[in-house]
Amino acid sequence: MPTLISGSTGVNKITDGTIAVADFASGARGGTTNMSKWYAGNWSASGEVATVDGSWTNELYSGSNMSEVGGVFSFPETGIWEVSATVSFYKTDTSALAIENISVHIQVGNSSFDDGPSGQSAFNSPGNDWWRNQVHVTRIIDVTNISTVKVKFRTYIYGSTALYQAAESSSGGFSFKRLGDT
Repeated sequence: MPTLISGSTGVNKITDGTIAVADFASGARGGTTNMSKWYAGNWSASGEVATVDGSWTNELYSGSNMSEVGGVFSFPETGIWEVSATVSFYKTDTSALAIENISVHIQVGNSSFDDGPSGQSAFNSPGNDWWRNQVHVTRIIDVTNISTVKVKFRTYIYGSTALYQAAESSSGGFSFKRLGDT
């Protein structure tokens, strides 16, 4: 006869003598319960790209996936989330070019978004090859309400020179990882 263990919700945690992962609260499971990576393809821009949007593709590694509309991402559940962005900036010719600031920002909000942390670098091509530079930034977000806490990404290139940008599987992307309960 199996041993009966009752949880705080009154639901029997063991009925057949085995414990499954689903028997534990999400915060007690250990490991990441939701993880996905999204890719935006290539785009060319100078100045600010207020919301990175494009032909999105994604890979779901575990749990429930993010949803995306117009470059704004919604979380599938509350909790503490780690959000990362890696964007490659590049040019497709061999001309010399120096730009003092290329950056990627992770913004949080709903109808208005904060600027949040940014990953920044300079772009300095001496003019003898096709140069590339990756910028990475990570932000920890406490998602207390999935209706009001959303995230989007912003890129910036100082000056009027356009650079290509990519967040494809081979050159970066946007990662969402749920770390635990809020």
